[in-house]
Amino acid sequence: MTDIKQLLHEVSDITVPVDVAADLARGRAAAHHRRAVLAAVGAAAAVVAVTVGGYAVVTGDDGDAGSSGFATSSVAPTSDPPTSRPTAPPTTPPATPHETVTAAPVDPATLVHTPFFDVPPPPRGWYLVGGQEPYVMFARDGSDADLTGGFSGRLMVLLGSPDEALPGDAATPLDLDGRTFYLTPADAGATQIRVERDNGEWLTVQYPVAAGFDVADMVAFLAGVRVLPGAMAAS
Repeated sequence: MTDIKQLLHEVSDITVPVDVAADLARGRAAAHHRRAVLAAVGAAAAVVAVTVGGYAVVTGDDGDAGSSGFATSSVAPTSDPPTSRPTAPPTTPPATPHETVTAAPVDPATLVHTPFFDVPPPPRGWYLVGGQEPYVMFARDGSDADLTGGFSGRLMVLLGSPDEALPGDAATPLDLDGRTFYLTPADAGATQIRVERDNGEWLTVQYPVAAGFDVADMVAFLAGVRVLPGAMAAS
């Protein structure tokens, strides 16, 4: 019976051939396999969606959109971005175009003197009633008028304070000799034309529509009025 020592001696004498090239090939294959696995894991981790400010930033290894449908560093909204209705700019009504009037200027030598105003001569068919600090009054020939009566049916020159309301949008700007006059729509049967003085006061001529005066003539009439010291704007 063969003892154990003899068996071990026989085993140690067995020579096993070693193929180094095959071992290297197997090692390279294993290393390549590990790199492939790591690359796949890395690619899966690289294709991520990070939500930033309501957008998903998608990154991948390719610059082209492949079968995944993603391209490198593309930006896609995760939801519709908030929209806001554009604010319309404030609407400014168009300015009323100016009209240029042509009229013969009043000859200063013909001005009629009153205590507080020098005024052009009255139109034909009218006469000067008189004046006070804030106004001058004309009336139709044959009428019985005095300064204590009302202004209805009269031709008036009125001096108003700077606090008076500015001409509204309905007023028509009329230009004469570099000055702008404002024709206001008739109210209560009377028409007004206004012009601003250098000190901010308003000078107005008011006359009945029924008088039939030409607007250009009345602009020239108002332009010829001279305000004297002592005149006082109506408050």
